[in-house]
Amino acid sequence: MQWLKVFGPPLILTTILILYNEYYIFYNAFSECSWPCKHGRCSESVLKAFMISDTHLLGRRNGHWLDKLKREWQMYQSFWISTWVHNPDVVFFLGDLMDEGKWAEKSLFINYADRFRQLFKLDQKVVTLAGNHDIGFHYAVMPDTLEMFREEFKRGLVDEIKIKGQRFVLINSMALHGDGCRLCHEAEVQLEKIKRKRLADRPIILQHFPLYRKSDAECEKVDEYHEIDSAEIYREQWDTLSNDSSWRLINTLNPKAVFGGHTHKMCKKMWKKTKTTDYFYEFTVNSFSWRNGDTPSILLVIVDGEDVLVSSCRLPSESAQIAFYAVGGTIIVILTIILAVLKRMEDIVTPDPLTWNAETIAICSVIVLVMVVNIVALVFTIFWCLRTKEDGIEAGNGVAVNQFVEPNIRMKLKMPKVRGDAVCDSNQEVFELRVPRNGNQFNACHEQTVIVARNKRRRTYSVPLESRPRTQSTGSHQLVTAI
Repeated sequence: MQWLKVFGPPLILTTILILYNEYYIFYNAFSECSWPCKHGRCSESVLKAFMISDTHLLGRRNGHWLDKLKREWQMYQSFWISTWVHNPDVVFFLGDLMDEGKWAEKSLFINYADRFRQLFKLDQKVVTLAGNHDIGFHYAVMPDTLEMFREEFKRGLVDEIKIKGQRFVLINSMALHGDGCRLCHEAEVQLEKIKRKRLADRPIILQHFPLYRKSDAECEKVDEYHEIDSAEIYREQWDTLSNDSSWRLINTLNPKAVFGGHTHKMCKKMWKKTKTTDYFYEFTVNSFSWRNGDTPSILLVIVDGEDVLVSSCRLPSESAQIAFYAVGGTIIVILTIILAVLKRMEDIVTPDPLTWNAETIAICSVIVLVMVVNIVALVFTIFWCLRTKEDGIEAGNGVAVNQFVEPNIRMKLKMPKVRGDAVCDSNQEVFELRVPRNGNQFNACHEQTVIVARNKRRRTYSVPLESRPRTQSTGSHQLVTAI
């Protein structure tokens, strides 16, 4: 077994490198976290909970298969190692379980739900909520999608559950728009029923959207690694609940804590009710996936009577893992080359210096070339996976578009060639896109107008982001027409 002299040590080092990067770094990260118990010790009566948000399991449209494989493996390892190390009583997933649930028909939605169950094993210890990527934003929620989520995850618009004596109110954030639609009305009725119970213990609210805030400048730091982004301004009803809905929810339920996700950023904010001494903290959990940030995290929550104690637990850094692979892989390749050259020298009794040097140079050149190609391919794959994609549709003159267009998504529209007396002219610079303001059956359907600018070089038409689109007459089609 002469080959073991050359490939044995590199194979052992490769195995150690993989075990370290795919198992140990996760175990080490979660071992450094601890439950925020009073006096450093937790009694048996307290409730231990994980708060996880925005797993965004990729579907068929977005993302490369390698990207999907990498992210799901990272979340799978993180979930099972963290639950093994800390053994929580319950794990809450605060929405956006899937990335493309809002576009999926029934069979595909069931496949996405099955994939989530395979990774995180839904049982009594795992509780899920709906996010905008699961069923769509408020105006895009379809009754069929809502029913599919209800069937697969056993979750309604408003649910009240009790675990170890602690009350939790689970709310569908898309039903808190406050516009009087059937979806919102049903949620408001259920919240009023909970209010009329007049229970003494204050509940904990769990939802996908955070309560209203203008930006993260209003947040406190959750841990030493928390960097507050004050630049991004949040939009009501898209990035957060509206101010009115937030205060209505607070006054209705009088919570002792609120947890949400959606922004992919950590936040801790204190809320205080006017004319009373009651206050509570709201926590926003950042995404659980490396796809939405280099250092995902979970929240470790202890509920002890009226006290809600929270600490964050950071997952390993993806950039650090890639760096370990790059450095370790380079060392292994160099070691393999050295061992191969030494083995070659041992086998040659009377080597021809010129022939031997030429052959060695050729072998080394091939190995170095292969290594360079692999590194370039790795870098290309990483950048390909991390690039952001723009959702797009294609439309013709007066042709209805089948895909629902959300107002805050940038689209590329490819205009067809002008034929006969077609309305659109290839020389026109600006077009008007009319899309339904509400694609469901809960309320009247409105149109909104969005201006589309032409890109001469790429021959595409880009729709800008708009926070408050203009409302037009009733309609049910999405058309591209000239201004």
